[in-house]
Amino acid sequence: MIRQGDILELKGGRAYKVLLGHTDSLIEGNLLVVELDEDNNKIGEPFDFEINASTPIIDIIR
Repeated sequence: MIRQGDILELKGGRAYKVLLGHTDSLIEGNLLVVELDEDNNKIGEPFDFEINASTPIIDIIR
């Protein structure tokens, strides 16, 4: 389960904070996210992020 406020860590070292949206599975969902740097500072503008079965999520941090 992914919900607002979670940080998604993806393969390749990228991390995204969920600003809006939620999904009950890691198979599908649409979220509004913003990329974070290694100090958890926001990078760039928020964007729509589509979760699907091939999204390389390593960890979900609450």
